[in-house]
Parts: sequence; structure tokens; C-alpha cells
Amino acid sequence: MSTIRIIASAFVNAGLFLAQSELKATQSAQNATKPVPAQAAKLDTGFNKEKVKKMIGDLDSGLFATREKATSELVIGLALSNDLFPYVLDEYPKASLEVQRRLDRMIKKIIGQRGIYLASDEKTNLNTFKYLAEHGGYPIKIRLLFNKGFTDENSMSLILNELPDDVLGHLVSVTNRALVLDVLRKNEIEKKIHFENYLAKNPSITEETMEKFANSENVVVRFSVAANRSLTKELLEKLAQDKDSNVRAAVAANRSTKKELLEKLLQDECPEVVQAAAANKNLPKELLEQLAESKRLYIRLGIAANKNTRKEILEKLIQDECSEVIQAVLANENLSKELLEQLAKSERLYIRLGVAANKNTRKEILEKLLQDKCPEIRQEAAGNESLPKELLEQLAESTDRYIKAGIAQNKNTSKIKGLLEKLARDVAPFVRYHVIYNNNVTLELLIELGTYDNNNHNRNVARFMLNKCWSNYLTGLIDSSLNQERFLRFLPFHLF
Repeated sequence: MSTIRIIASAFVNAGLFLAQSELKATQSAQNATKPVPAQAAKLDTGFNKEKVKKMIGDLDSGLFATREKATSELVIGLALSNDLFPYVLDEYPKASLEVQRRLDRMIKKIIGQRGIYLASDEKTNLNTFKYLAEHGGYPIKIRLLFNKGFTDENSMSLILNELPDDVLGHLVSVTNRALVLDVLRKNEIEKKIHFENYLAKNPSITEETMEKFANSENVVVRFSVAANRSLTKELLEKLAQDKDSNVRAAVAANRSTKKELLEKLLQDECPEVVQAAAANKNLPKELLEQLAESKRLYIRLGIAANKNTRKEILEKLIQDECSEVIQAVLANENLSKELLEQLAKSERLYIRLGVAANKNTRKEILEKLLQDKCPEIRQEAAGNESLPKELLEQLAESTDRYIKAGIAQNKNTSKIKGLLEKLARDVAPFVRYHVIYNNNVTLELLIELGTYDNNNHNRNVARFMLNKCWSNYLTGLIDSSLNQERFLRFLPFHLF
């Protein structure tokens, strides 16, 4: 079997699962807000082991009415109560094969509808947690890792061993659960990744651990902890004097670094440190105005990129003698629409290119740039996220391959049903290539392009992007679980 077919077979189920799990999660959230059916309102939810045992036994009854009643009670019970699920799991091995088959259907349906909520509820039964860890999809497994009630180390190891190394690294850098880190250490999973490098980034680690990392002989560990937003003022000041310029640059870029320390770093001998300090949002606006007049190139570069730099300052910097400063200004979203309109008429190619890429550029200006004599500018304008959906659909029919390539890479193209798929089958390899690099490309499309694209380069790039796309998906699940943790803690689980 060829390499790509091995990859395809490994990822196709994952791709289908992603689509199904997202759909089920959406349906579950919608179902959570629906009123309880009248049939369910009459159900006695006071489940106990004997009652569940009888209902499961009735599934094997020779009477159709008895089987249907038991099925109805179990389905509604599983949908309304967390208490029933562990009893069903306990009785499952004792049931006949036919009953197990029926229970399988019920359990899979409940996992699809309520798995996320079961995985998020700290009071969920241990056996249920174990079942979810083994049989749940990745959205469920990732949620378990953030549930403080989930303490079974064997089940936790099972999940952690399934995650790619780069995803494990990201988990280490954000998790607020010491048990997850302990299990990684006990199972020697930490040896697969640069554990301390990732842990140093974690904002939940103790001040003592941060100090240990700040004194590490490993420069990568010091660099990682220098970027930690929970770093104390004292440790930031210590690392601001580090002998390695990359560590000092990380301090300069840190959002927790205050004005006084940034002013010191602006005097650093290393240009990259100076530029990072000048780009830091913690610099006061009046200081930004003064620094914009600086003769030092890297200070002006940082000010041009700073998200707090006012449009009036940017209007001055756009006239800078250095093209790098002008390009940084053009990428700044604080640039006024009026100035962008003027710059779109510039004879300098790189200026028009910057205007075509800026999100603040008006639709009318982008339409003019779509007719620019330079193909790269037409492509950049077609890839601008500000283009309305109806225009994206029209441009996808263009005979200009550069415009179609821009549409293929536009993030909003995936929001129009079937459009990205259509571009993935375009006759021009150049257009299909840019579909691969669309941030919202699906695993299914990557598998298709990696398997069947008639261009060898496109196939190789799609294969490479498969693993990256999968890792990005899992990393996204980790971030969403971390952000939802406090919110989900207060959800009324008994209602779902």
C-alpha cells in the first residue's frame, strides 16, 4: 500500500468524525434549550440498580410492547439523567448479545448528544468517565482532561498516549491541572517532548517554579519563561538582563512588562529587543508619538507595528524613508480607510500590495485593485477577508488564476457551501495549491488532494498539511476547553 493511502486510511475516519462530532455538539447545544417532552415529564427519574436491571431484562422480552416500553424508558432516562448511565454500563456485560446490540445504539446516541456534558460534570460516575475515555471522540476526551472530577490515571494515560507530541506540548503549556502533568511524568510521556520548554510557558505554574526556570542553564527554557504572562516584576527585570538577546526580546514582547522596564529595553544594544519593546502595547500613547520621531530604525519599525499607535502617527510613518517601516504601517489595522484609499493609487507596487492585504480597505478600493496590472496584487485583494460573500462567489468564476487563488486562500470562502470544494477541483494546479493553505480547509479535502491531485507538488504539500491540520484541530479543542471550564462549571447538567 502506498504511503498516501496509509495516511488517507488513518485520517479519513478522523475527518468524518470531526464533521459528525461538530454537528452532534451543535445539535446537543440546541437540544439543551428545548423543553422536556410531555412523555419524559411523566418518567420517574429515581433510578436504582434493580430498576435498571429490570428495564434491561425487559429488552429481551418476548412481548413487543414490553420491549418497546423498556426501550422508551431507557432512551428518555439516559437523555435526562446522569444517574442512569453508570447502571447501564454495569449491566451491559451481563446482557445477551441481542440486548447488548440495542444498548450499543442507545449508548452511542447518548455519547453523541450528551458526551460533552458528561465529560464536563465533576459528579459523573467513575465508570462513565472510563467509558468516555475509551470510546468518546476527541472533543470528549479533551474535555475530560480539564475536569477536576476525572482522576483515573489509567484512563488519563490512555488519552494522553493518543495525542501527537506537538499537541501534548501545547497541553503542558496551558493546563491548570497538576494531575495531568504528574501522569505525563509517571508514564515517561514527558521524555517524548521538551517538557520543561513547554511547562515554562504555563501561566499556572508557581512562582517558585518560574524562578527555577529563570535560572535554568537551558536558554530555550529561559526564553519560554520570559514569555510567560504570569511572570513577576522581579523575574521580568532579571530576565531583561539575560546574556541571550532572544530572552531579552521575549521580555520586551511580554504583555506583563511595564512601561519602566520597556523604556530600559528600548536602549538595548540588540535591534530585535528594541523593536519588540517598541511594539509592546504597554507603552503609553504619548511615548509612542515621541518614539515615532526616533532616528533608530528598529524603534520606528516597532511603533509602526504597535496596535496602539494612532492613525495620525501612522500617517507620518507612511512617509518614512525606509520601505520596511512603510510595510509595517500598511499591515497595521489602525490605518485609516481614507489614507488607504490614497495609497491604493501609489505607483509603488509594495504599497498597493499592502493596501490590498489590509482589512480596513474598503470594498470599492479592493474592486479596483482586483483589476491591477500586477497579478500578486490581484491575488492579495481576492484574499482580503473584507470582501463580501456574494463577491467571493462571483470571483470564484473568474478566468484569472491569481484571483481564483486568492479566493481559494480567503478564510471566508469556507463559509460558502461547496465553494472551497469546487476550487479544490479547479483545472489549475496553482488554484488547488492555495486551497491547501486555506486556514479552514477540512481533513477530507486534504486527503482528497493528497491522494488524487494530478500535480505531484500539490500531493506532497497536502500530505504534509494533513498532520498540521489534525494537530491544529486538537490544539483548538484544548484552548476551547480551557476557556469554557469556568462557564461549564456552572451549567445545570441535570437539565440536559
